[in-house]
Amino acid sequence: MGFEPTTCLLAGDRSIQTKLLDHNIIMMNYDNLESDIETIKAQTKSSKPKKNIVLEAFKSIKNILASISVIVSSHPELIEAITEIMKHLGGV
Repeated sequence: MGFEPTTCLLAGDRSIQTKLLDHNIIMMNYDNLESDIETIKAQTKSSKPKKNIVLEAFKSIKNILASISVIVSSHPELIEAITEIMKHLGGV
């Protein structure tokens, strides 16, 4: 039995739609998280780092992690499914 997101979406499975939407939100946040980390790295390498820029990047990271944790905690089955896939691929 395979997981076919397209089939589930076409069948109107709102649960799958919600999970995929949450996944998109996580991925968008990941991009922002990566950007904030790069900003902090650049500031630490600067001869004149700007404290307010670093502070704002850390605030952003904190908010991103908080929003992702809410999504993940509301869908524990996603972690279980990822773990199962990793086991199948020999990664666990």
